[in-house]
Amino acid sequence: MPTATRLRKVFFAINVSVAFLLCASVSAQTTPKSLVPEGFIGKWKGTYYMVDSDGNKDSLDYEFHFTPSPRANQWVQHGFYTSAVMDSMEKRYMLRIDRDHYNKSHFKLDEMNGIVIDEMLIGNTFYSQYAVLDQYFTTMLKLDGDELYFELICNAKNIVTESCIEEDGIAYYTTSFPPFAVQYVRMKKVK
Repeated sequence: MPTATRLRKVFFAINVSVAFLLCASVSAQTTPKSLVPEGFIGKWKGTYYMVDSDGNKDSLDYEFHFTPSPRANQWVQHGFYTSAVMDSMEKRYMLRIDRDHYNKSHFKLDEMNGIVIDEMLIGNTFYSQYAVLDQYFTTMLKLDGDELYFELICNAKNIVTESCIEEDGIAYYTTSFPPFAVQYVRMKKVK
């Protein structure tokens, strides 16, 4: 086989390989790989605790459903709070992949009442931070083995500690917002 023909075949094979890799790369970029881990899906139950910094503590029964929606890349979260001393409460949310920010781990949690909260899936944990009126909230929903753990931390915006340290001519300012209440629940799968 003449050298020019052999080189054309090698060049053609390289071009086909590069084209294949480029197509695979573009396909991987347009199809999110990191969707909700399968372990989150199901019905969960646990005792929901509410504790404040003064030592007050309360609890209620909690059931949480995490199910796929009929629409692609959306999931329904449904929480049922029941207590002997308070009225029962039901909350329904829609979790969807955020298409505005191209990040396969960026989700929107729609409270179905006009409030939408950004959530990031990092490993097996959804994290969010948001503010309402004079309070900051940090949440996590973590798949921990065969358990699902939820925690919400409340901080007051108007109670702050400010400090600063200077190193190498750079001032590092810090503002701290102390937590005043925590809500948490460790759940076991029931279905």
